[in-house]
Amino acid sequence: MALPLERRQAAPNPLLQGIAIVRSWPWRLLAVLGGTFLLLALALWGYQASARPAAILVDGTTYTLRTHQRLVGEVLEQAGLSLAPGDEVYPALDAPWQPGQAIVIQRPLPVTVRADGRQVQFYGRPRTLLEALVHAGIELHPRDDVYVNSALMPESAYADEVALHTILAQQQAVRHLAAPSPPAQALRIEVVRAMSLYVHDAGLELEMRTTADTVGAALEEAGFLVYRSDRVFPKVDAPTQPALHVYISRATPVSITADGRTYETRTWTETVADLLREEGLTLGPLDRVEPAGETPLQAGTSLRVVRVTTLEPSEQIAIPYQELQEPDPDMELDQYRLRPGEEGLLERVTRIRYEDGQEVAREYLGERVVREPVDQVFYYGTRIVVRTLDTPHGPIEYWRRIRVWATSYFPSTCDKEPGHPLYGITYTGKRATRGIIAVDPRVIRLHTRMYVPGYGFGQAEDIGGAIKGRHIDLCFDDADWGKGLWSTRYVDIYLLTPIPPASQIRWIVP
Repeated sequence: MALPLERRQAAPNPLLQGIAIVRSWPWRLLAVLGGTFLLLALALWGYQASARPAAILVDGTTYTLRTHQRLVGEVLEQAGLSLAPGDEVYPALDAPWQPGQAIVIQRPLPVTVRADGRQVQFYGRPRTLLEALVHAGIELHPRDDVYVNSALMPESAYADEVALHTILAQQQAVRHLAAPSPPAQALRIEVVRAMSLYVHDAGLELEMRTTADTVGAALEEAGFLVYRSDRVFPKVDAPTQPALHVYISRATPVSITADGRTYETRTWTETVADLLREEGLTLGPLDRVEPAGETPLQAGTSLRVVRVTTLEPSEQIAIPYQELQEPDPDMELDQYRLRPGEEGLLERVTRIRYEDGQEVAREYLGERVVREPVDQVFYYGTRIVVRTLDTPHGPIEYWRRIRVWATSYFPSTCDKEPGHPLYGITYTGKRATRGIIAVDPRVIRLHTRMYVPGYGFGQAEDIGGAIKGRHIDLCFDDADWGKGLWSTRYVDIYLLTPIPPASQIRWIVP
């Protein structure tokens, strides 16, 4: 029966389905292979992650690995460690291995002991040096030297387990985990026998045992202090021999203090002077030695060299000059000139004595004038010239002009009240009025007549507590108060003729 048209169109086409399957099968295969590989990787990772860490201690060296093994022997086999006869394993090889439990392997060491011309060899792990010597049948004598692997062992370490282990650990070889052979460790012991020497020192005979090669080394090892001047026979560089007799002749012990140090020495010299020459200590011209150079030396003599030096420092002292005033008749009045002064120089000399750098004495030797001082001279003029000045009051003759600070005052401004008997009376007894001038007598002598421009004629008849130096005070009448007749200022004043006697002239105006 024929199908309907719609069903015939929807029926799958076998050819098209085959083509689709062929096109898609490689990706499905790759997906399957990738999933399989991922599962294998996860399984391997899980296997490795489940391995447990194990520590193997071989002669003090620790190796680690991760393992799934259950027995101690299996763990060692996985690590590639081979065991030799005599090796000790803890725990035993067939014992179960527990995670976190260390496996310890101790290998026997080849031990070689040389002493008294013979050599003994054996394998073992002696805990101490004495245990190894007992095993070899070697007995130690006092002062014998024992070398372990070429290292000299101190006597205090003979019975010390740590000391022997330390020497072996320093020579332990480093190897990889799976190395087929153990580290090249060995114990080499050599006993050097001490010999007897007889030392004769200061009349005493002492027996000592030593392994030193020379007489000097043997004496130093035994604590004998030999000084440079001591005599030793045989000499200190002579080789040692069994039953050798060594003779020490001691020099005289002395103490020397010189040049800032004290030291002990010995000598065969007889006097202090001979000892100084032997020690190379020379004396300067002023140096001295205590005791004196001819003093015989005895045991315990203390010698001191005193270094003596002197210095003669000079002290430079200035000599002040004088300040003089001299008149100059060739120079006009109120003119001056100065000849500068110059200080002189005095030298004082002192001798200072030092002993060993310390001052012990000081002596004054004297002084001398190196340079004489030059006095300073102030020259002032004494030649008086009379001159004429035209003024509103007519021409005047004056013999001196002085510049001053000029102020003004009134009788009522003085310290007396009107009605007082001394009201308006000046220092010279005159009544204060216009024409009276107050001055400093050190500059202008009282009763001196002068002309003051802007004021007029006046005469020095008064003084004042505030009038000092080149300062004058011009008097006005009380009736002039408030008229403004004078303003304070600098002004040139003129001293009028006649010229006073020379004894009354102030040649130098301050």
